[in-house]
Amino acid sequence: MSRESKIFLPAGLGALLLFLFSREDSKADTYQDTGTISPSDYIKRYYALAKQTETYYAVPAAFTLAQAGLESNWGNSNIAREANNHFGIKADGSWSGPVYNTSGNRYRKYNSVQESYDDHGKFLVVNPRYDGAFNSKDPFIFGASVANAGYAEDPNYYSLISNAIKSVNNII
Repeated sequence: MSRESKIFLPAGLGALLLFLFSREDSKADTYQDTGTISPSDYIKRYYALAKQTETYYAVPAAFTLAQAGLESNWGNSNIAREANNHFGIKADGSWSGPVYNTSGNRYRKYNSVQESYDDHGKFLVVNPRYDGAFNSKDPFIFGASVANAGYAEDPNYYSLISNAIKSVNNII
């Protein structure tokens, strides 16, 4: 899929559509429990958001859930709980929103999990280094491309994301 053929929505429209379509499962973006969540519960809770990301940004839902789970410890990390950031996206110079500071790092902070999922889709679409990922709808190939483009510093990132995708596929 070429960069030009990706789905782009006018500013704010994607977030509005995600908001409207996710209302039937309102607990997806309001989960603020202090207990831990299992990977299985996480996948079930956020599957609808991942499917919306797939629809609007062409990011495979299984990849989105796997990456969110891996980056947020299935929603149990402090950054996920306190900043609704389920993808570990840092707040670089291009970010003008709220910031969550931890251990000397600055991360994007969101008002809801839904905003995190939406921004993740946009983040992958607008960064040219991830263009190659959009050549396939297969979550494993997509994941390999994102890993090879340097999403994470861990040299074993593709192995980790691949195992997470397998876990997601076993549940969805």
